[in-house]
This record gives sequence, structure tokens and C-alpha cells, in this order.
Amino acid sequence: MRRRNAVPDIQFDGIPVLILQWAKGNHMSDVYRNRLKRFTQYYEKHSAEAEKILRAWRAIEKNSRSEQELITLFMVMPDKPDSQPYSALYGRRKVGPDAERNRYVKCLRHVRAIEQFCSPHGKAHQQFYRQFLVDACTDQRKVIDARTGEKKMAIDVAREFLEVEPHFLIGLRKLESLLEVLDPGAKYETRHPDSPNAALHTYIYLMASLNRYLERPQHAALALLAGINCPESRITADAIRKSWQRQTDKST
Repeated sequence: MRRRNAVPDIQFDGIPVLILQWAKGNHMSDVYRNRLKRFTQYYEKHSAEAEKILRAWRAIEKNSRSEQELITLFMVMPDKPDSQPYSALYGRRKVGPDAERNRYVKCLRHVRAIEQFCSPHGKAHQQFYRQFLVDACTDQRKVIDARTGEKKMAIDVAREFLEVEPHFLIGLRKLESLLEVLDPGAKYETRHPDSPNAALHTYIYLMASLNRYLERPQHAALALLAGINCPESRITADAIRKSWQRQTDKST
């Protein structure tokens, strides 16, 4: 283990040797490989900024909570502004959270209608539910089950349904509760993911959140590294500082 807060004696090629060693020892995805290439190529092409880049990485490594945290910081670093940065996990949504919320409300109406139809305490149960079970008992025809392809009498299908009915009702009620509490906006890092600046605000938020891998925040160093990794969308140390302040205020 290295001595805490000591300036590390690192071999430098645009990125700490610890990250280079991790990269050589692992089969990396193109995402990590391209990110690594951006840092090393920028360092090679901008020799006048070499000392500044070295200081930034030294500040990050010196303050990292552990060697693994340093590697994790590199792994989760965002590459560009994106209002849906976790689309690989959640799937990219074509509509915003308001539209998704309306969709859940419609689903909730359907679930409630079915639950009321099957519930022994609902009016629909009294009027129709018992009647179609009676009809099933009196229907002697054999029909083909559309799902299994088997020939069955309606009473056989009704019997199978009655066997699972208690679990079916429990499942419907749980689904109803879930649809009531779902917040489709929770997966976004901004309160207005449909706004024109949502991608940039999310990017700043994610860059600021890298401070959680550090003993002390390094806003200037993170801003410099962000500018190397994504020169098309440069962000300031002050923007990162303000975002980190909001994040820490929420957690306290």
C-alpha cells in the first residue's frame, strides 16, 4: 500500500501507470480502449501541457481512496454529454418521464379493472365472474387451447384457472401497488431530462460525482481531464464544484 497523501512516483504517459497496468492485464471493451487512447494521444500531441496534465493526474491519484477506487474512477468516467448515460443498463427511452408516467397510469387502470373483475368483493365479480364459471361448467365442447394447442373442455380450463386464482389476485395487487409508486424520472440525474441542456447538466453531474472516489474533491483536476476526454464539451471546475456541493447537500 502506498503512503497516504504522498505524491506517487509514477511513470507517466498521459495517464497513471496503475491504470495502464490494469488496461494491459484485462480484456477491455472499445469504450475503455478509446478513452485510454484519447488521454495518451492528447499527452503526446500537447507537450506544452504535459506538466499540467501530470499535476492533474497526480492530484487524482494522491487523493484516491485506494488503487481500486482510482481504476473505478477511470472506468465510470463519462465520455460525452448524454441525458441517458445508463442506457446500456436501462435501455434507451424514446419518450420522456412524463410520457412514461402517463403510460403507467393507463396500465394501472387496466390492472385495477382486472383486479375488480376477479375480486370476490367487486361488483363485476357478482355480475359476470360467477356467470362465466357457470357457463364453463355447462359447456361440453372440446376446444383447442390457443397457447398449448391441447384440446380441452372449458371446465378443465376453468379448473386450472381456479387453482392459480389466489396467486393471480395477489400478483395483481402487488402490480397495482408497484405502478402507484413508480417514478420513471428517478433514473435521470436531472430534474428536467427533456430540457435542451439535460445532457450537459447530466455530464457535469457525473464528472462531479467522481469526487466520491477521492479523499478530497479535485474539481480543477477533473475539469481538466474532462476537457481531454471530451474536448467538444468543455466544462469548468466551478460547474463541477457547484454540482458536487448540491450532491453532498442532498446526502447530509
